[in-house]
Amino acid sequence: VLGPSGVGKSSIVRAGVISRLRGGRGLENHWYVCAPFTPGEKPLRALAVRITEMATLTGSRSAMRGDVSGIEAVLVSGEDPGPLLAGLLCGERGGRFLLVMDQAEELLSRGDQAEVALLTAALGKIVEDRRVWLLYTLRSDFLTDLLHSVTAGRLVGESVLVPALRPTELSAAIVGPARLLGWEYQPEAVAEMIADTADSRSLPLLAYALDRLFRQVSAQDRPHRLITLADYTSIGRVRDVLTEQADIAFEDALSRAVEQLDAPTGDPRSAARLRVLRFLRRLVSIRDGIPVRRAVPLDSIDPIDRAILEPFVAKRVVSLTEHNTAEVTHEALLTHWPTLRDELDELREALQRSEERRVGKECRSR
Repeated sequence: VLGPSGVGKSSIVRAGVISRLRGGRGLENHWYVCAPFTPGEKPLRALAVRITEMATLTGSRSAMRGDVSGIEAVLVSGEDPGPLLAGLLCGERGGRFLLVMDQAEELLSRGDQAEVALLTAALGKIVEDRRVWLLYTLRSDFLTDLLHSVTAGRLVGESVLVPALRPTELSAAIVGPARLLGWEYQPEAVAEMIADTADSRSLPLLAYALDRLFRQVSAQDRPHRLITLADYTSIGRVRDVLTEQADIAFEDALSRAVEQLDAPTGDPRSAARLRVLRFLRRLVSIRDGIPVRRAVPLDSIDPIDRAILEPFVAKRVVSLTEHNTAEVTHEALLTHWPTLRDELDELREALQRSEERRVGKECRSR
């Protein structure tokens, strides 16, 4: 599933495809759908967890033998996982299984390429079992890299392109979920939201704003279930909501860092600010000048950075994943939050200067 960042690829897969298959309406075969996984820092571990889940979904006795560490060891060794999978799924004859890998661009922007090669080879063998299907999302700006990749390129298959939502579709995306819960939107509020979501990259910000808006109005004791323009503006406009939450979390993180750091000389707040920014930079990779969110294993975060992390998690700016990693909730934060955007601009410039020095040194040595 291909499309630009923020266009709604994950939403189509999670709320569309997965929901439809799990519901089973109008489908000939029963589908067992595994929870989506992202490659992250340990892609083979993530796949091993999903293979185990595929077995447990059938409820067969063989599923009990699906040890995650054992499966991961098979994947790491480079062995063909086909026989292992056949054994785990031996109790299921009529159903199909769907593996869902979200943010496949992580395979290209981070991690050990040797491990990526093992992962893609394993996935290729797994889908040779005709009961198993693989669905993955990919940012369209990484398509060329995928096609040229010796390791990840083997994943190229049938593609579905996801264009930006038209205004009428965006309106339905705003109104529909609320209507299912008995709420309606004032037309002026919907029109303002659509105007504030002028490009596809703003879609994650809209999702964030709608979530915050619904949490606010549903907590109120009001005689009607109408969400008004005043309600929308009271929580901040689409582009303001995420940056506002990030600013609040940043100030809280600064205070925590000041308490944690031992800075006997100089300005402790300046030292704390550098520490917070350094941690935030860990959550981002730069590839060809493009910022991409990066999952950071929780066991690699020291106590001071853990204290810094907590406010960002509390404000839902950073998410903790089931793979025990921390990552930016919305990639839009990398370009829309001035504090982090400016820091990444400086990082890009530093990388560019480093590359220019490297090229210059090579030219002089010739």
